[in-house]
Amino acid sequence: MIRKLLAGALLAVSMTASAAEVAPSETARRFVDSTLRGQTLDVSSLQMGKLPMSTGGVTTLGPAPALSYVQVYAVGSSNVGWENVSASQVTTAYDHGGDVLLVAVLELGYGTSRYVTMAGSVVSGSMNYANDSICDDGFGNLVMPCSPGQTIVGFMRYYDVSGNQSGTFYYQSTSINSPFNTMSDTMSIL
Repeated sequence: MIRKLLAGALLAVSMTASAAEVAPSETARRFVDSTLRGQTLDVSSLQMGKLPMSTGGVTTLGPAPALSYVQVYAVGSSNVGWENVSASQVTTAYDHGGDVLLVAVLELGYGTSRYVTMAGSVVSGSMNYANDSICDDGFGNLVMPCSPGQTIVGFMRYYDVSGNQSGTFYYQSTSINSPFNTMSDTMSIL
């Protein structure tokens, strides 16, 4: 269980994992298929405060939520499996490596102009092998997967950084709308 302070409230998040799309490498695809198929991230305990609400079965439309939070959420490897990392953690607890190394990043709000590095090398956008939408259920609660009509308020983004046995993973994103802020997180992967 990961505990964090977000928007002034203590929230609990549990990672039960995540990717639904095919990974860029055959080895990563097999790892995702055998380890993550059918599993989803439980975000039911997350709340964002006041979000666009549904009224009378019609969703109130408005601007996309500004980027408000970024966190390296989990590291997955063929040596360890998925390791949840807390918001205050700067280094993984386990020695990752092996044929497959994956990183899941939680991004609340809508970001763009992502800049990602692993061990000092820029990670190609094509290595972002899956994105799971996180939605508002109409009552301010976050859910995944999203249902038709729900408002998307964030994403869990998955990166394949296989070929690295260790190093620092860096993730940066800029809000697509006001205040156009840039947020980042980093994790030293053992």
